[in-house]
Amino acid sequence: MVIFGTGRNLIDSDASPSTPTIESFYGVWDNSSYSAAGTGVSITDSTVINNTASTTLPSTLVQQTVVSSVTDSGVVYNASSMNNVVYSTGSGTKRGWYLDLILSTNERALASPSLFDGNRVLLPSIVPKSGASSANESCTASSSAETSYFYILDMFTGKRTSGDLFDIATATSTPPNIIAMVGDGGSLIQDQLSPNIYAVPPCPPGQKCDMTEFKVNALKGRRVSWRKKQ
Repeated sequence: MVIFGTGRNLIDSDASPSTPTIESFYGVWDNSSYSAAGTGVSITDSTVINNTASTTLPSTLVQQTVVSSVTDSGVVYNASSMNNVVYSTGSGTKRGWYLDLILSTNERALASPSLFDGNRVLLPSIVPKSGASSANESCTASSSAETSYFYILDMFTGKRTSGDLFDIATATSTPPNIIAMVGDGGSLIQDQLSPNIYAVPPCPPGQKCDMTEFKVNALKGRRVSWRKKQ
C-alpha cells in the first residue's frame, strides 16, 4: 500500500487561495509487476487506476467520509466512515481508498503519514494560519490561527479504528478517530519507554499542557521493545 496526502504551503497565496481546493488522503494498492526487459525493467499493471489526464476520481477507489462530530472538554473530535474496500486480482477490483479533507477550508496534508498501531496509520493535516502581510515579511499577527488535525485510519481500507481511541466523557455512538487542535504548536509526543502517543495542544510557556492519550492496542507486526543478547 502507498499512503499519501495532497496539499502544499510554499507561496503566499497557498495559505488562503482565492479558490480553495479540496485536498485528500489516499491509500493505493500498488499491484504492479516487474520483469527484466533487455537492459531495463518493464512495469505492468493489469488494472491501471487512472491513465488519463482526467481529474475525476476512478471508481476503483472507495471514498471514506467524515460522518460525525463531538466536542468534549473543549476539544473537537470527529469520526469517519467504515465503507468496505474489497480487493481481488480480477478485473474491476478496488485499488484503494481516499478521504477528502473537508473539516476546515484550506485543510491540507503537509507532513508524512506514520505507522501507528498494527495496520493503522496516523495522518496529520493542517490549516495554515493566515491574515498577515503577503507582500513582505511582517510582524503583524495573523488573523486566523493554525489548526492541526490528526487522523487514525486503517491503511488498507481507510476505515476508522474499531473501539474507543480516546477517553472522552461525552457519550457518542460513533467512536471518534480524528482530533483537532487549534493554535500554533499543536503536536504529537510518543513515550520513548512505551507505545503510548499523546496529542499536546498549544499552551503558553510555563503552563501545564493537558495532553490527550491515543489508546494503542497490541502492536501487531511491530517490535515493542528489544534487549541485547549476551
